[in-house]
Amino acid sequence: TFQSQLQTLLDRPPHLRFLQINQNESLPLQISLFQYTSKSVHVLDLQNCNYSFNEEECMKLCHSPLGIQCEILSINVKNRESINIFVKYMTNLRALHIKYEDKTFNQRSTSEENANDEFRDENIDDSDELIHWLEDHLLST
Repeated sequence: TFQSQLQTLLDRPPHLRFLQINQNESLPLQISLFQYTSKSVHVLDLQNCNYSFNEEECMKLCHSPLGIQCEILSINVKNRESINIFVKYMTNLRALHIKYEDKTFNQRSTSEENANDEFRDENIDDSDELIHWLEDHLLST
């Protein structure tokens, strides 16, 4: 099967540190990815999966063999609440690269812009808001 072939492939190189998974948009993400093991993989790049993980899937990843030993994670998530999940449960994590599609946050930014009826640099305002959100939510973690 595909799963056993992939596991065999992961078992072969003893010094494989980086695992990047690229996936065609038309294929569903194989959640079985959470079952694979590799003693040497510490960098996991899932940003090219063309998939955004929800909070439940993020939790499963954190408790999976690859997630437990992961030190550097790149991933797309549905909302920024997942940042808390990774920081709290991935104890070996040293770096986290996230792209998120937080619809509530994006709608709030748009309505603020429309209410002000003036030009503003969305990237600066959005990153300021994100920094404040991170300070509020990660200080308690």
